Amino acid sequence: MEVRKSGLFNLAVSVLALGLAAQELPPLDYFQVSDLQLVSHQAVLEGTEAYTGPTCSAIMLAWLADHGFRALLPDLNEDGVIDEQDTLILAERLSPAMRVQPERGALDPWLVDAIARYVAERYPDQFLIKLYDDSFREE
Repeated sequence: MEVRKSGLFNLAVSVLALGLAAQELPPLDYFQVSDLQLVSHQAVLEGTEAYTGPTCSAIMLAWLADHGFRALLPDLNEDGVIDEQDTLILAERLSPAMRVQPERGALDPWLVDAIARYVAERYPDQFLIKLYDDSFREE
């Protein structure tokens, strides 16, 4: 009786494994960097490493703008073209909201708050930011 049960179990596992292996995998979507995202913190205001937070945030927002959320990166320098210069201007505008100073970068709460407010102003009721780290509130 035990041999029969283990044989049925092995058969069931084999059928499930065969079914999983036969499924077609979806194509991978690759993250591609365009000119909008080719910016450095060295080009933002004083150019210190303190500006990496606003710069990375602006890069992320530029990528989202390039993928359907156009309001996240408008033509900020009004030259008729949305390009990396607009991404740099966005990083400079995010810096005060993140309380960045040349010698001190953005603390996580200020960085997230600035991004959340920026996105909420442009896309009300469309984005939700979830925080899972309880210590985050203490910073």
